[in-house]
Amino acid sequence: RVESTVGYWFSLNGDSVRAERWLVRALEENPANVRAHLQLGELYSRRGEYRRACHAYQAATDLRPEWDEYRLQLVGALLRAGMAEAALPEAEHLVRRQPANPRFLTVYGIVLLGTNRTEAARDAFQVASRNAPYSLLYRLMGNYADLPHGFERAVNEVLGVLLAG
Repeated sequence: RVESTVGYWFSLNGDSVRAERWLVRALEENPANVRAHLQLGELYSRRGEYRRACHAYQAATDLRPEWDEYRLQLVGALLRAGMAEAALPEAEHLVRRQPANPRFLTVYGIVLLGTNRTEAARDAFQVASRNAPYSLLYRLMGNYADLPHGFERAVNEVLGVLLAG
C-alpha cells in the first residue's frame, strides 16, 4: 500500500512518470492491489492511453466484479479506445444489475450507438430520460442518435460527465 500511496501522491502532483513507476511497483508487490490498478487506469486515461487504461480497469473489475463503478470506467476506456463492441457486454452487465439507473442506461446507449444499433440506443436514452425526467442531460441524449457522428460526439461531449458521476 505504501507504493500505491506514493504513486497517488506523484499523480496528484502532476508527475505521471514517477506515479506510473510507483504504481507498477505496487502491482509487482501485490497484483491484487485494486487501488493501484484504478490509479493506473486513471493515469493512462488522462494521458489518452486508453488501451492501457482498459487493461488496468479490467484488472480492477476482475478483482472486484461487484463494483459497478470500476466496470463503468472500463466501459469508458473501451469506448475511448474505439472498442465499442468489446464494451457492449460490460455495459449490458451494468444495465442488468441496475436496470433503472439512468447513468448506466445512457452509457449503454452510447455503446449501442458505437455498435450501430441506433434504434436500441434511442430506446436506452428514452428509458434513461423517463427514469430521470429532471435531468436535461438525459433528455437531450436521444438527439445524439440523429446527429452526424453522434457516437463520436457523445463520447467527446458527454461520456466524461457520465463517468465522473
